[in-house]
Amino acid sequence: TQNDPLWSQWRRDQVTNVVRRVYLNAVAIRPQIKLSAALIAFGGGPTTEASWSSAEAYWRVYQDWRAWTEEGILDVAAPMIYKAEHSSTIRPQWDQWSEWTKNHAYNRSTMMGQGAFVNAIEGTLRQVRRAFTPSSAGHFTSGVIFFSMATPDVAVTANPFSIPPNQSTPARGFFELASGLTTGRSRDGTRLYEDPSANPVPVFADEAFVPDMPWKSIPAAGHLMGFVRDEAGRVVDAGSVSIARVEEDEAPETTRTNIAGVTDGGGFYGGVDLASGHYQVTVTPVGQPAYTTACTTAVTAGRVTSFDVTIDRDAPTVTLSASPRELWPPDHQVVDVVVSGAAVDGGTGIDTVSFRVLDEYSRVQPEVGSVAGGGLGRVDFAEAIPLEAARDGSDRDGRTYVIEVTATDRACNARTASISVLVPHDQRR
Repeated sequence: TQNDPLWSQWRRDQVTNVVRRVYLNAVAIRPQIKLSAALIAFGGGPTTEASWSSAEAYWRVYQDWRAWTEEGILDVAAPMIYKAEHSSTIRPQWDQWSEWTKNHAYNRSTMMGQGAFVNAIEGTLRQVRRAFTPSSAGHFTSGVIFFSMATPDVAVTANPFSIPPNQSTPARGFFELASGLTTGRSRDGTRLYEDPSANPVPVFADEAFVPDMPWKSIPAAGHLMGFVRDEAGRVVDAGSVSIARVEEDEAPETTRTNIAGVTDGGGFYGGVDLASGHYQVTVTPVGQPAYTTACTTAVTAGRVTSFDVTIDRDAPTVTLSASPRELWPPDHQVVDVVVSGAAVDGGTGIDTVSFRVLDEYSRVQPEVGSVAGGGLGRVDFAEAIPLEAARDGSDRDGRTYVIEVTATDRACNARTASISVLVPHDQRR
């Protein structure tokens, strides 16, 4: 039903999923882009942490934007605090939302959406001044966004903030608002919009500059995103996801090393503000055991890393043979031993087949190339490996080479098979 708490939370989560997905994909394309959102601020603002769930933004519109700033999936939160300053009953709502917004910026930026279209110029100036004062916790906003240029002010009957007070003030237009913000007076200088004795310096007496956003200008964190699919290639919907850093060294204070979340209906997951390093992703589909990627992926400060996950719990199988298996005579000649076989994988497919030679005598052996699998389900191989037909005269059981063949699939699952080649001491059986 409409008021069912689980249904409401599901709807809220879907809005958050969209915001996260937009943020990560936009930053992946242009790392320096700043994403802002004009956010709902209906009615009075929350005055306690618990009262946030009673705010219309949360329960009615499904914008849990406090969680968005905390997670970091917005760069600028701009709540639309469109409140009439000349109304004694509505005026406190501006201060409630202003206080809440400043105190919930976390590691992002906020700007107050100011409703110039519902205020006289005098009321707008009062709200802007309060916007730039610190909250009770000492937090600030980065700026003010006026709505709107088309309607920059409104006529107010018995305006309590006119000079002198309680005069009916007409709508004056954009250029008068601009003059009030920069001089505190009308364009012709004959009308006061603020009391110069109380406010000797206009709101914007000096040029206003775009505030720095250090997570953009000097980023200390990176981001991770991707899609999750199951063994059959279907997207994993509502799967629990854990993103964990492999390195154990200390991370910068403003970054994260672990993030938990849930995939959306398209299988998308994402993590924001991760410390640089290598990460593994653990996925738990509904009703199934957890799966942790054998692969790791690197996260770099200031960038978005894409890392798709396909659940593949089984390593490839490897069959192999070698010819010849014995090198005779031990005349110090180099003999090509052909190692052949097949690597088979029923999941993500073969990524590489690699070869390694282990020498009983621990002598340096030639580098052996690898075979690219290209994601095929079966890769047949035949690799010529040069081995020296030599052994120490005192080695009664001969010299043994062990050739290892490792097949790795695209989920980084690996299986190794080995076969031995002998340089016998003699030809006795």
